Amino acid sequence: MTSVYVFFFLYLVITVSTTAGSNNTFYKHNITCDDYASCNLTKILQELNNDTRISLTSGKYYLRKNIDLSSIHHVLISGPSKNSVFIECSGDDIGISFFRSSSVTIKGLTISKCGAPHMGTSLYNFTFLAVLHFVYTRDIEFYDVSVSYNSALGVNLYDVGGKVKFSASEFTSNKVVPDKDMSVPLGPTRWAGGGIYVQFTYCGSMYGNGCNDSDDIEHQKYIHHNNYVFQDCIFSSNYAPEPPQLPDIKNTDFLPPQKTDHMSLGRGGGVSLYLRGNASHNSFLVDNCSFIDNYAIWGGGFFTEIVDSCFQNKVVITKSTFTGNKAKWAGGGMRYGLIQVFSNMQPFNNGTFMNTTFEQNSAVWGGATSVYATEEPLTIDSRASSQIHFSGCTWINNTASNGAAVGGASWKILSAGGVVVPVFKDTLFRNNHIFDYKSENLNTSSNFSYSVIKGQGTICTNAMPFYFEGKNQFLDNVGTVFLMIDAVLTAAAGSMEFIRNQGHDGGGISLLGQSWINVNPGSNFLFSKNTALRGAGIFVQNPGTPNRVASKNCFITYNAPTTLETLVSPDKWKTFFNFSNNNASVSGHSIYSSTLKYCGWYMEVYGFHDKQLFNWSNFVYENVSPLVGNEIATDPVQISLNKEDWVDMSPSDITNPAVRLVDERNQAIPGIVNIKIQNTNISNAQVDVSSGPFFPAKENIYSFKLSGKENVPFSLSIQTVTGRIVKAIIPEVTLKDCRPGYRLQENSKCVCLRSPQDSTVDSGITRCQGDRHVFIRKGLWAGTIDGTSETFTTSTCPAMYCNYRCPPNMFCAPHEYLYLEDADRQCDGHRTGVLCGKCRPGYSVVLGSDDCKVCPEGYAWIGYFSLFLIAGTLVVIAVLLLNVDISTGQYTGCLFFYQVVLLLVRDGFEPDPILSFLIGLANAQVGLGACMWNGMTDLQKLGLTYVLPAYILFLCIVVIFLSRFPSCVFSRRSALRAFTTLFLVSYTTFTSVSLELLHFTTLHGKNVLYKSGEVEYFKGEHVGYGILAIIVCVVIVFPFPLCLCLVQPLSYLKPGLGGGKLKPFLDIFQYCYQIRYRWFSGVYYLARIVLLLIYTFTSDSTLMHSLLCLSCIVLLTLQTNIRPYGSTNRDKEPPNRGTWLNLLDSLILMDLALIALLGSFSASSESALTLIDSGGYSVADYLCIFLMWLPAPYFIGVIGLNLYLGAKKKLERIQRSSLRNSSPLTETSGDPTSVS
Repeated sequence: MTSVYVFFFLYLVITVSTTAGSNNTFYKHNITCDDYASCNLTKILQELNNDTRISLTSGKYYLRKNIDLSSIHHVLISGPSKNSVFIECSGDDIGISFFRSSSVTIKGLTISKCGAPHMGTSLYNFTFLAVLHFVYTRDIEFYDVSVSYNSALGVNLYDVGGKVKFSASEFTSNKVVPDKDMSVPLGPTRWAGGGIYVQFTYCGSMYGNGCNDSDDIEHQKYIHHNNYVFQDCIFSSNYAPEPPQLPDIKNTDFLPPQKTDHMSLGRGGGVSLYLRGNASHNSFLVDNCSFIDNYAIWGGGFFTEIVDSCFQNKVVITKSTFTGNKAKWAGGGMRYGLIQVFSNMQPFNNGTFMNTTFEQNSAVWGGATSVYATEEPLTIDSRASSQIHFSGCTWINNTASNGAAVGGASWKILSAGGVVVPVFKDTLFRNNHIFDYKSENLNTSSNFSYSVIKGQGTICTNAMPFYFEGKNQFLDNVGTVFLMIDAVLTAAAGSMEFIRNQGHDGGGISLLGQSWINVNPGSNFLFSKNTALRGAGIFVQNPGTPNRVASKNCFITYNAPTTLETLVSPDKWKTFFNFSNNNASVSGHSIYSSTLKYCGWYMEVYGFHDKQLFNWSNFVYENVSPLVGNEIATDPVQISLNKEDWVDMSPSDITNPAVRLVDERNQAIPGIVNIKIQNTNISNAQVDVSSGPFFPAKENIYSFKLSGKENVPFSLSIQTVTGRIVKAIIPEVTLKDCRPGYRLQENSKCVCLRSPQDSTVDSGITRCQGDRHVFIRKGLWAGTIDGTSETFTTSTCPAMYCNYRCPPNMFCAPHEYLYLEDADRQCDGHRTGVLCGKCRPGYSVVLGSDDCKVCPEGYAWIGYFSLFLIAGTLVVIAVLLLNVDISTGQYTGCLFFYQVVLLLVRDGFEPDPILSFLIGLANAQVGLGACMWNGMTDLQKLGLTYVLPAYILFLCIVVIFLSRFPSCVFSRRSALRAFTTLFLVSYTTFTSVSLELLHFTTLHGKNVLYKSGEVEYFKGEHVGYGILAIIVCVVIVFPFPLCLCLVQPLSYLKPGLGGGKLKPFLDIFQYCYQIRYRWFSGVYYLARIVLLLIYTFTSDSTLMHSLLCLSCIVLLTLQTNIRPYGSTNRDKEPPNRGTWLNLLDSLILMDLALIALLGSFSASSESALTLIDSGGYSVADYLCIFLMWLPAPYFIGVIGLNLYLGAKKKLERIQRSSLRNSSPLTETSGDPTSVS
């Protein structure tokens, strides 16, 4: 910093001397324009002599011709102020030029609308326009001057030396508006725009890009030991465009300057300093200036490039502001570069920038500031001689594609050169962010889509180290604060505070390639509330595969004043790192490094291993609330797999196998893996294109599918695709058979049986999801017969056997349920097996319920069975004592309705609990689920069910036998109606049980018992039960209704048939019918058998429901046409036609026919009426429930009424008996149906 202070001392001397000279200088000639209207300024300037002062009064003056002045010395052109004197050019190509002149002072005036052509020194000798042009001139001063609104460069200085000062001046809107002025005034080879351009040429400025020896000798007089001062100036809205693009001429935007081959146009919209050749010992001071909204190809506000062999030049910017400037490529606010080639001499060119603010500037690289340099010969202390210093500077709201605030680059020219290291002290970087420049140049309204490349880094440097000291703050920046590419970030004593920054890889610091952080004693780092995908604090990406042979520095190193102090244990480093509340959404909240091996090998010397790295006392991690993830993470070094995930996989299965990416600290981290198949010629296996081959992975990969042949082994590899490459190999993988509900197609993939290829298969599958999940229509059981997918089938599930609920993690439509290969989960009531036809191990079938329960072992069943018989006995006694009669016409229609209604509704229909009770009551199947013996099966239960009706009939025979004795109560009164009731109950049970024992279904070509799917039909133990059922049907089930139907017709052929002892029994069933229609008493029983036979032996659901519906309609037609009922009064003869029972039964049968129609419709249609809702019912189901409820009030009412009348009659009988206790006579019933 000593050179800076010396420079400021010289600057003060220059300023004082210049100011004093200006105030007291004597001019030999004085010209005053008192009247601007009559003053011919053009003529005055054309005749200008040395040692002349031109004084202009307030007003507007016009230049009508171009002014070229040569060898003019000691002149002053002045006015009262730039706001009162205005000079305008009244034509094209007009300006003022000074050649080989000196001591030119301009003050207190404004020049506008001017611009004369001059030959430039750039490649191709492009012509440029300038308002004021100086060549080979010394000692120039501008004070209170405004050069504004010119379609030209404001001031051009070629090889101008001595003391040059611009103070209190303004350079505004010196630019060409493309849509108005570019084409006509400039022409194809002319250029214009910018504020001030200063160039020390390579070999002279009189002959454009070429030069000769004499020109070179002359220009050497002007490029050494010069002092430039820009003080209190404003540079705003100047535009330095790119050079003209001519045919067959290469683009010069990225032309490396060397000797005469260079391009200076478009550099520096406000001020451009171009030092070439061997210019030396020149000083440039920019003090308290403002650069606002300027534009250039390079260096929107300010540009400096020192090239060739220039040495010992200094550029200082202090107390200035750069706001809203823009560059096409780099250095939106300022660009400073050193491109020099020396053999063995140090250039010592220095740039110092103090107390300067950069705000809202933008560029592609280095939105606010761009610095770059070539390597230089080493000094005696092995460093570059040139220096770049930033002190007390602030960068706010700047944008770029890379390096939103600062972009740095170092170019290697010398094989062993020293790198120029920018030094930053006490700086602030806030709210700078990365911007997608590509999107500005695209017409997004006319393009369907467009692509941009996302940049990174508030401070981005490529191979140029950065050095920070003092207090440096980095707040609320977006796009990573530091992007270091093959560069070293050195932190000296002081603090580096990274707070609330956001990034992609690295919220605070991103180290790529051969980059690292070099900490010095007294340095302190704070990383707080930064966010990124990986490494919210620090991100490190090391190239290659780490090994001890190809080792490199750890990404954090320590550099103390002495070697002894440097080589200390890391926990004794005099530095401090604090990581507080940082959040990486992928991994590494504080630090993410591709590897810690380079640090680990080095730290082994001090006894640190694995998780101890960076967990020293001077590294503190403070997260207030635990976050998912780890503070320190690395690239994966291992892929951990779960064997079970790869052995149970079928073609096209969508699976989520465990693929755990493990880092060096044995932590699971996210990543991307590529899965490849080997041996594909044999197995035909491949990763399904719809899911892979690239998968995000951490603990699992998702939606993974394989296709290929079944049961053919192949090998599979899993490899990471980002960062370090890690590969896992499974040497043998075999695809299993397709899962139930699928079949193999084209020898490579499993397709759903519901798919379009299998649209003709009526499998009961509603849909498949994820190539693994099969959804089945409610009411059906689905499963395999022998455990293989080829035997997968669906069938109607017995009522209350299946579980149609949907798992909580799946979505099922109301009409479907998820097929679970585990039968225990698919079945309800602790059932399992085919058709859920057996109990789980440890459970038993119980009487009175379809659920399986835990029943005690041993001989306790004998006690249960005894209670069962005792209960049956008590029921028989009660019925006999109460003389219950359900054979009358009042009950017949309702009993028939509720006995058969469940046969007519759709498969899987479950009525509400009250209707279930009424249906069970009508079918004599009301129970509470009583255990018998442990291990009882459904087949045994059906066989045991025969016992109760047989026992009831046995008790009836016993009672009839006892009634022959006078002492028996039944010898004095008739119990025939009670006997018929008990017979009907027994008959109902015989009928239902027999047909259930004969009910079979075909599953994959095998006939099994419907109520016990594990039992083969008429094989094994079923043979005995089946034969028994046939015998019962032949002896009891079929003869009873046939007897009722045929006795009367046959009696016409054989008179007297049906008389005798059989007549009272028949009269019980037939008394309410008209005499000629008494055969109708057997129709309902016969119709029930027909419906049961259709339900039992018709396998096709649609056909079954159609036949059931047709049978109900035939029965309704028969009943309504013949109206068989006569009188309901046993004593009224002859019976009355048109009794109300005919209407009642007609309505009941019509109700039943409607239910049958709805059931048939549900079985054959998938319309909105049959779509099941979340409650488990469709619209058709709700209609069925409504229709099923219609007979219920009558059924319940008539039962209650008859119970009441029966109880009342019993009470009256008891009262009469008490009045006749003195009489020895006994009464017998006058009922014609009394038992004799």
